[in-house]
Amino acid sequence: MRVYEVAQEFDVSSEALVHLLREMDIPVRSHMTMLADEHVARLRTVLERERRLGRKSAEEAIEHALED
Repeated sequence: MRVYEVAQEFDVSSEALVHLLREMDIPVRSHMTMLADEHVARLRTVLERERRLGRKSAEEAIEHALED
């Protein structure tokens, strides 16, 4: 999957997702970068964890994950 496809899936901006992926030490150059399945799985895990902690939207979850 490309970064922009994952961003569409979570209904977040590609820029925010690129920033989060870089913070997670996942090499990303732009919204067109192909993500390996394991990177997508890690991202989904992080976002799901944030949602369980009470973040209602994916944008909010990404913002909080960036703070951690």
